[in-house]
Amino acid sequence: MIDDLRLFYQTIVLFFIALEMSERFKIPIICTHLPLFRGEGKARATRYTTTTEAPHSNTSLSDRLIRKQNQNGGEKVMCCSHKILGFFKVNPKPSYFAIVLNKTKSKHSKLNTVTEFPNTKNQSLKAFNTFGFDINASQYLAITHTDELMNLHQQGVFNHTQFGILGGGSNITFTQDFQGLLLHNRILGRAITETHTDHVIVEFGGGENWHEAVMYTLENGWGGLENLSLIPGTVGASPIQNIGAYGVEIKDCFHSLTAFHLPSGEFHTLDATDCAFGYRDSVFKREKKGQYFITAVQFKLSTQPVIKTQYGDIQATLDTWGIAAPTIRDISNAVIHIRQSKLPNPAEIGNCGSFFKNPVVNSEMIPGLTEQYPDIKTFPAGDGLTKVPAGWLIEKAGWKGFRRNQIGVHAKQALVLVNYGGGTGSEIIALAKEIQADIFQKFGIELEMEVNAW
Repeated sequence: MIDDLRLFYQTIVLFFIALEMSERFKIPIICTHLPLFRGEGKARATRYTTTTEAPHSNTSLSDRLIRKQNQNGGEKVMCCSHKILGFFKVNPKPSYFAIVLNKTKSKHSKLNTVTEFPNTKNQSLKAFNTFGFDINASQYLAITHTDELMNLHQQGVFNHTQFGILGGGSNITFTQDFQGLLLHNRILGRAITETHTDHVIVEFGGGENWHEAVMYTLENGWGGLENLSLIPGTVGASPIQNIGAYGVEIKDCFHSLTAFHLPSGEFHTLDATDCAFGYRDSVFKREKKGQYFITAVQFKLSTQPVIKTQYGDIQATLDTWGIAAPTIRDISNAVIHIRQSKLPNPAEIGNCGSFFKNPVVNSEMIPGLTEQYPDIKTFPAGDGLTKVPAGWLIEKAGWKGFRRNQIGVHAKQALVLVNYGGGTGSEIIALAKEIQADIFQKFGIELEMEVNAW
């Protein structure tokens, strides 16, 4: 009993010190997980004033919040429970938002740490899209724990609210402010789930940075993802797009994924067959679009890697470096070198990488195109089909280096549309449509956008 009282008074003192510091230094968030009680229940919690507006909170949120009125009429809220898993705004001034912690450890989290919920009103997304478009989301929530998704489902958010899912923002063109709740996948975690003689199964949280995940596999000597080095975005977005580069696609080493089914509130495990992978395509872009939030992805990686150098300039780069017996690290270094020499860095020039898919056409078209354009590059794409590089088509049509005001086509890679600063998503999409029409007129080939337009 004495220990309980000591813990209680210590916590209260720290609580009000934090509130005072917040007012004095204008710190916008001071919520934290505090073990105010060793037990939990209404009898103790209701001795404190509770917030009255929590539209996205747990049903018993009023038992788990302490608030203090501040001078400008806003409120500060302190979490005093293990179980707050939702988010809420505090009126009249939405400047203070709950920090949430669940006592149960998630296998997708590196650490069972406190989660900050950013201001959900008119959140700027400029830093969250690689084009750098200065647009806002009317509501924004960073998801760092799977329980947060379950809580949102229990509150009926997915049934009554327009929502979108954001990964690394590297495959999206915002044409306007997002009106609704934007869920940002920030679920982290790395784990070896199976170890075998010739391979391992490695799991990454959906919010993990893709390139960092690839580097992690190389550090451990696991082969399979090295050709996909330096691709922007997150692990969770990779199966949606079936990302690929230099002769390798996600489907080649994909094992399975775990995803939260938004309509039912259930977690589903999907294998490669369920995902129905295609060229830069999957079930998540078709019949299952908008239904799943991918929380983790598992890859089957080889402990006895097979080197792939036949695509693009990988072999030529290795020859220049004098590497005759390359390792997976050498392949990755070559890919990084090639990408950096051809593709603009989004931190310097806004872009989403390859804006168009390489079109796959009937092979009967190729002889006529070859006769007219002897330098055309083509690649076999299956029975009676041939892949034509979109970048070659765009460059041949004269668009490479084109600029209109603050947007244009990159001077070194025609497949990349760029925002030089101050451009808009609508301008990018309009330019993309002009290019599509011109390519069809000149070559009779339809270009399809790889980037999603919102």
